[in-house]
Amino acid sequence: MQSTAGGTAPPTALGGSIVEVDGTVRLGGVPVAAGDLIIADEDGIVVVPRRHAPRAVELAIAKAATENKARDLLLTGGKLADVWERFRVL
Repeated sequence: MQSTAGGTAPPTALGGSIVEVDGTVRLGGVPVAAGDLIIADEDGIVVVPRRHAPRAVELAIAKAATENKARDLLLTGGKLADVWERFRVL
């Protein structure tokens, strides 16, 4: 499902009206509320509820740092077995 916006327009300009602000919507059957974190790439989309967003971001940054260290080891001649043993990522 793709969603894009090229700008905003008052609802009356489009002949509509505001029904709700900061409500929950469902996208592909998944509830999405105001303030939720939405992360998407070519592999998929994940919705992180607002209350879990700070911890999810913290964990994602830590994982990226570990993956960067693993990549650096590979780029300097490390073997996959060494990377796995040290970082538990491939």
